[in-house]
Amino acid sequence: MATIASFNDLTIIARLGLAVKPRVVMGLDGVTGHGCATLRDTVRRMVGPRSLPPGFPSPRFDVAFEPDQLIPMRDGVRLATDFYRPQSVAGRLPVILIRTQYGKAKFSPTAEARASQEYDAGVPIAFASQGFVVAVQDLRGLFGSEGHYSTARHDGPDGFDTVEWLSQQPWCSGAIGTFGASSLGITQLLLAQLRHPSHRCAIAQASGGALGAADERHRYWEAWEGGTVKIGWLLDWFDRAGMTDRSAPMTRTAEELHAALWSLPVADMADRLGCPPTEWREWVTRTPDNPAWRSFEFLTEETAIDLPTLFVNTWHDTCPGDTIREFELFRRRASSKLVRDSQFLIVGPGLHARGEYLDDDGSVGEMHYPGVTELDYWDAYLGWFRHWLHEEQLAPPSMPRVQYYLMGRNRWQSATEWPVRGTHTTRWYLRSVKPANTRLGAGRLSPWRPEPSEPPDRFLYDPGDPVPATGGAYFGGPADQASVELRNDVLCYTSEQLDEELAIAGLVRAVLFVSSDAPDTDFTAKLIDVWPDERAFDLCRGIVRARYREGFDRQVPLREGEIARVEIDMQATAHVWLRGHRIRLEISSSEFPTCNRNLNTGESNELTSTWRVAYNTVHHCGAHASYLQLPTIDE
Repeated sequence: MATIASFNDLTIIARLGLAVKPRVVMGLDGVTGHGCATLRDTVRRMVGPRSLPPGFPSPRFDVAFEPDQLIPMRDGVRLATDFYRPQSVAGRLPVILIRTQYGKAKFSPTAEARASQEYDAGVPIAFASQGFVVAVQDLRGLFGSEGHYSTARHDGPDGFDTVEWLSQQPWCSGAIGTFGASSLGITQLLLAQLRHPSHRCAIAQASGGALGAADERHRYWEAWEGGTVKIGWLLDWFDRAGMTDRSAPMTRTAEELHAALWSLPVADMADRLGCPPTEWREWVTRTPDNPAWRSFEFLTEETAIDLPTLFVNTWHDTCPGDTIREFELFRRRASSKLVRDSQFLIVGPGLHARGEYLDDDGSVGEMHYPGVTELDYWDAYLGWFRHWLHEEQLAPPSMPRVQYYLMGRNRWQSATEWPVRGTHTTRWYLRSVKPANTRLGAGRLSPWRPEPSEPPDRFLYDPGDPVPATGGAYFGGPADQASVELRNDVLCYTSEQLDEELAIAGLVRAVLFVSSDAPDTDFTAKLIDVWPDERAFDLCRGIVRARYREGFDRQVPLREGEIARVEIDMQATAHVWLRGHRIRLEISSSEFPTCNRNLNTGESNELTSTWRVAYNTVHHCGAHASYLQLPTIDE
């Protein structure tokens, strides 16, 4: 027998554009509601007028907000879910499911949620106002949900059980789509591989961390990059969102976080910061070659896909290259031609999960990308859900398969395939006849192989004085690198001024031949556009820990005197160097505090505190010609 919500089915009709007025409507069948005080508190704190995400179409329906419903999982654990239901719509309706570990209250129509900078509280109401039921759910063990939280452990099965429950409700049409960014995007992809028949489509934004094994190298979540731990965001994330106890929100100062990031060993950073219980130590001390990673639900080449997915990311996010790899993986592993042809990709300018919110100026860091609003994200999202959820579709939507913003030329481009037709890889070789240290040195970047007599370049890497991360995904977007490029531990290789434009779009790599007097060290690479006035703006970057140069499933120490080949994944970009601009590649051994420092001892960089200075060398002639690999577009 259906159980009626215990708070007497009081819901909130949020009339978009008008002040919010509470009224009584029928509750959902088959769910037990809880939290009467929470609901009444929500009513008291309601404010109007209600705002929509910028550029979202005008509402078609009023929306009922029904908070704190409990949906049972297969093991009896119940997950707290808020519902947003369009009013005065006849018949069964499709559902858009948003599963979050950041608290569903951030999406709710409250003053606090609307003030949040992480997620726009207008999104569920906006979709519901167009005729969809929207369900926003706290993950297991978090906020209003029961059970024990463990990062990425239950996302697939719990998502499957939620879709199963929703599909069985008498008010549901049986068609369910999913939506969300960052970890909310990752949960969608982990659910996708379970192939529930009612899971009809997904919009996965900034979801690169869902990859387990790809590109013939093991890659585990966003916690690791090139074998390093990305402490710059991971420590803050665990402190704010990765704790197993969410009863008391943390309010760290920038100074406290900075001090913790400088401290050693890395494994103790969370304790030193005073974090509540988290899985920090477990995650950062489990090296990429640890077999325990294989017990997680990450995507692999064995994954079978039966889900039309719109992949969305930004070029200045943490992992646009991984989003592209996911798009390609879903096409390779599609169960049918229809599913293969129903994978779509949008990559524009912007920082993490914020591409939809740029204005006409398109300001990102120190750069401007005009015309970004010519692509209407929200119209694309609505069209996607209408196509796949309102009725059974036998063909992909009519939108372009790939849409990407070409920086430098500053305009949206469309393509029928990826890589873009006409793309080929080109090599730009590192050269120098005198030291390449700093941007004032003799380092050159050339399409021609170097002479056999060109000497290697050397620098000292001191973990006590690492190269500071400037710009990039974690520090505000593209920024002038001029000050960093005056450090003696940064090698700069710069092309001649270009006589004609050079366009690239896709994955970027640096292949270096290196040696060191240390048993282990790091090598970093950063791609730069040098303007005629000598400003130098970063495009993409990467890092590799030398012990993982042969793959992340093994550790191979460096031998003194050995010249080793290292390949640095620099993620991806789409950019045009204009006439008079120059291409630059920066090489160093640290990107701090984005990534934890290599202590150069060969021991654990996460469990130890002792370091040594490394004398590192980049070779670039003869059989050891180091190069930058660019995805160049013929135009």
